[in-house]
Amino acid sequence: MFHFAIESRQKEVYSLIYELEEKERRDIGIYLVKGDYNLLHCAANLSSLPQFVHIQDASLQMQRELQWFKEVESVVPPEMYEHRDRSNDMTARELFTKNHKKLLEDAEISIKGTATSCTVVGVLTVTMMFAAAFTVPGGNDGNTGLPLFLDHKLFKVYIVSDTISLVSSTSSVITFLGILTSRYAENDFLRSLPTKIMIGLISFFPLLLVW
Repeated sequence: MFHFAIESRQKEVYSLIYELEEKERRDIGIYLVKGDYNLLHCAANLSSLPQFVHIQDASLQMQRELQWFKEVESVVPPEMYEHRDRSNDMTARELFTKNHKKLLEDAEISIKGTATSCTVVGVLTVTMMFAAAFTVPGGNDGNTGLPLFLDHKLFKVYIVSDTISLVSSTSSVITFLGILTSRYAENDFLRSLPTKIMIGLISFFPLLLVW
């Protein structure tokens, strides 16, 4: 039951395993089914059921699959990590890599597209904010070179807003450039890349508030 639940990504059924005694969980962890599969081999298979219907982005799908594999790995005895099945002569991790090769490629394309689009927006924003910093409203005093509206409260708001926008957009561009130069290894989609995407998008929030 647990093998099928894991392969079908039925987390409600799988969660019942935590109600068992430690010895029972260990027995299930070392139990082998079809073709000498253990629980991890079942988690390594890409389920044919439509569990991804509500997840539109391939990078998020890849992250979910990695999270599922890591979760199952936590209940399997360590000695089973290197167990090879008879049909493919592969460990669970090797089988995971094989079965998720196409999803990994789609995830890389997806996250590169997102990072590229956001980088373009960020660079344009940096350019505008940089130009705005040197083209102040009302112009400068011909004698002193200082802005004419320097003592006005709204002018100070303008300067602070422009500074926040410039820093925010620059941070976002640097973050997304870091994504574009990543290795795009399997484990990068578990935490590294999603975290960078989140940081990059959050960097846009101060910018949107200022606008």
